[in-house]
Amino acid sequence: MDVVERFKVNRDKGLASGCISLMEGIPGVDTLKPCQEILKKATTHLLESELNTSRTFAYGPEQGDEEVRRVLASFLTEQYGHEDPVDADKIILTAGATQGAHLMATLLFGHGTTCFIEDPTYFIMHKMLSQDLKMNLIPVKLDSEGMDVEELDRLLTQHKPAVIPEDQLFWSFIYTIPVYHNPTGISYSPERCRALVECARKHKVLIIAEDVYNLLCYNTPHPPKRLIAYDNPSDHNYCGSVVSNGTFSKILAPCFRLGWIEGPDVIVQRLVKSFVAYSGGSFNHFGSLIASSILKLNLLQPHIESLKKIYGRRMKIVCDTLKKIPNIKLSPSEGGFFIWIELPSEIDSSDLMEDAVNNYGVYFIPGACTSPTRSFSNYVRLSISAEPEEKIVKGINAFVKLLQETLSK
Repeated sequence: MDVVERFKVNRDKGLASGCISLMEGIPGVDTLKPCQEILKKATTHLLESELNTSRTFAYGPEQGDEEVRRVLASFLTEQYGHEDPVDADKIILTAGATQGAHLMATLLFGHGTTCFIEDPTYFIMHKMLSQDLKMNLIPVKLDSEGMDVEELDRLLTQHKPAVIPEDQLFWSFIYTIPVYHNPTGISYSPERCRALVECARKHKVLIIAEDVYNLLCYNTPHPPKRLIAYDNPSDHNYCGSVVSNGTFSKILAPCFRLGWIEGPDVIVQRLVKSFVAYSGGSFNHFGSLIASSILKLNLLQPHIESLKKIYGRRMKIVCDTLKKIPNIKLSPSEGGFFIWIELPSEIDSSDLMEDAVNNYGVYFIPGACTSPTRSFSNYVRLSISAEPEEKIVKGINAFVKLLQETLSK
C-alpha cells in the first residue's frame, strides 16, 4: 500500500476511534470560538453603517475592493514590520491561499508545466500540482536555512526548455514556504533568501511564496522578513520574481475563505485581467468587506495576540517534553504550527503511526507523506494547533511513551 494511502487508512481509524490529533494544521474549536463574536460585530458594522447596497451586494471589482485592499495593506505593514511594507495596488484578493496557488498555477502556467518544489513540503500541495494539475514536479533538497540553491540552479539549468513562448512571463515556478515552513518549522535565512531570489532572476522563473503562518510568531514582535521583501524593485536586475500568497484561514477562520496575492504589477494585472476574474469579479467580495470591518474595528489584532500566546505556550510544552527523549532531533520553530522530528534511521514513522492509532490514542503525519520523493520515512510532523491544551499535553505524553517503548526494543 502506498504510504499516503496507508496514512489515510490510519488517520480515518484515528478519527473514528477518538484519537488525539497531533496531525492537523488547522485552528481548533477553542481558538475558533472568539470568531463568532468577531464576525457578528463586523457583519453588523458592515450592514448597519451607511450601507451602500450597490457596493456591498455586487460582484465586486476583479482585483478586490480598493478600500479593503488599502485597509488590509496597512494592517499587514504593521504586522510584518515597516521594513516590509505592503502596497495595496500590488494586492489581488482571493478565496484563500489554496485558491490563490491554484489561480497562479493554472492562469500563469498550466498542465504539463515543470515546476520546482521543496522536499519535504506541504503534503497536499505536491499532490495538487502533480495529480490535479498534471505538472512535472522537480523536488529540491531543503536544509536548516532553506532550499538548496546550488542544487536548484543545477536543476533549473537542466530542465529549462530550448524555446520559451514570447507571451509567457515565466517558464516555470518554484513553490516554497519560507517562513515557519510546513512541515519543518524553519524560516529561510536572509542569505538563502537573497540567493534564491537571484537564482529565480537568473533563470526567469517565478517564486510562489506561501506566507500563511507568518503572523503567528511567538518570540519576536514581528516575523522574519518575507521572501518578497528581498525582491527589491530598485535592484538593477529586478524582474518581479516573487509573489506572496496569504490567507485569513490561520489567523481567523478557515470558513472565511479569504486571502490575498501580493506581487509585481505584471503578475497582479495578468490575474486581474483573466476571464476567471472578469466572469465572477472579486473572488470573495462580501467576505472581504466583512474583513475590512474587522480591521477597522480593531478586532483581529487582539485575536492574533491571543493566538500567539495560546500556540506559543503549546509549542513550548511539546518541545520541552520531546527534549527529554534521547536519540531524536527536533527542528525548532519560532512560529507557525509544526514540529519536525528526526527519529533513528531504523524507525519507519508509518509503522509508528499505525502503532500510535491502535495502542496509544494519538496520530500525526509520517514524514514520507510530506515528500514528493517519499523520503523522510524516519521523520514525523506534529501540529500544535487542532486540539486544546489539555489534549495536546495528553497527546504528547502518549507520543513520548510510544517513542520510549519503540526506542527500547
